[in-house]
Amino acid sequence: MGNFYWDLRLTNTGPAACTVEGYPVTTLVGAAPNVPVGSASDTEPGRWYPVAVLALAPGTSAYSLLHLGQAGAYGCPLVPVGALDVTLPGWDTASRVATPNPIEGCDDDSTVLVRTGPLAPAPVSF
Repeated sequence: MGNFYWDLRLTNTGPAACTVEGYPVTTLVGAAPNVPVGSASDTEPGRWYPVAVLALAPGTSAYSLLHLGQAGAYGCPLVPVGALDVTLPGWDTASRVATPNPIEGCDDDSTVLVRTGPLAPAPVSF
């Protein structure tokens, strides 16, 4: 039992270059009725990439390695999760993205299942 990892890709879809720096905040979203599940993410220290300012030209991406704990290991009520709400550092609004695979979350605000790595110029290769 344990952990799994996903690379979250954030792409500049605007017409102008921008910069990003830091850790995105993610919240698991229930498959039904599309409401937040559990606690917002915590940070995963930059084991692979340090925190840095990244310049993103239109169409280019930054990546954050998501470290997810196995919900069943925590003894909490399990809830099917179908998406993540992702908020960029310094932003007030989240964007919703589907999970690449079905997962389960904890219906418990004190259990942190997701940790986000700093935004990086490339995905982490294991």
